[in-house]
Amino acid sequence: MDAVKKRHWWQSPQLTWSVIGLLCLLVGYLVVLMYAQGEYLFAIMTLILSSVGLYIFANRKAYAWRYVYPGLAGMGLFVLFPLICTIAIAFTNYSSTNQLTFERAQQVLMDRSFQAGKAYNFTLIRRVTSGSWR
Repeated sequence: MDAVKKRHWWQSPQLTWSVIGLLCLLVGYLVVLMYAQGEYLFAIMTLILSSVGLYIFANRKAYAWRYVYPGLAGMGLFVLFPLICTIAIAFTNYSSTNQLTFERAQQVLMDRSFQAGKAYNFTLIRRVTSGSWR
């Protein structure tokens, strides 16, 4: 006689795919927000990491990659992504259009202000009995 395993309600395929669909919608919304704000690199990185992660954790054929993916994603996010961003900024942001004109730079420097703090009186009193200062 074969034993049939009873699935719990949270192990149903409908719930699993519903949660994956909601995660896809959330990631899509966040990517669109990042893209709309001009953060193209962060939008692309979020899209790549989340789509690969969702594929790996939703597909049974990619089960072995579940152990490798967090390390690869961390290396890509914290090592490769900043390296690529630094190189991209180094070679694309070097032009006179990104700098201020002389008049504008002068105005920015002249607009800086200093707020004076409160002034306190300082008094040094000598004790007659011990001869120490207080």
